[in-house]
Amino acid sequence: MDNYFKDFYCTEEFGFIPKYDIFHAIKAKYNGIFLVIGDRYQDMEIAKVYNLVFIGCKYGFGKEGELKDSNFLIHNILEIKEIIEEIN
Repeated sequence: MDNYFKDFYCTEEFGFIPKYDIFHAIKAKYNGIFLVIGDRYQDMEIAKVYNLVFIGCKYGFGKEGELKDSNFLIHNILEIKEIIEEIN
């Protein structure tokens, strides 16, 4: 997975501001294609605000139906590689 991701972020590092506001800092730091992966609506919200692909993780803390608008739903982290290859 290290070949696909440059960095990982935690909201605590940004004073718990909304995740879509944190993305401003990420977008300014890196050029390229962005992809959002998460298990809660707040993660998916970033993708919606910035029109990005979102991979919803069914094995996380999200409630039933919370990730229904995901572009992809996965049950195992290993599925991410297949999706990245599919969308490239």
